Amino acid sequence: MNKTKSFVVNTLFISLGALLLAVGVNQFFVPSKICSGGVSSIGTILYHLFGVHLSVTNTLVNLVLLLVGFK
Repeated sequence: MNKTKSFVVNTLFISLGALLLAVGVNQFFVPSKICSGGVSSIGTILYHLFGVHLSVTNTLVNLVLLLVGFK
């Protein structure tokens, strides 16, 4: 398999995995008030305590982790 085809296939699988994770968190964890750990759980807690949307929390926490990772 050449590099371009391998890159496209890997990108599709990563995108599919991210989509499945997002659906699972938003359809199962958040309505059931279940926290499994990680950034999504921080978002779930803040959503139920203060009404902060999950997308805002995930973006901000992931940006902080990205900046800490570059140091």
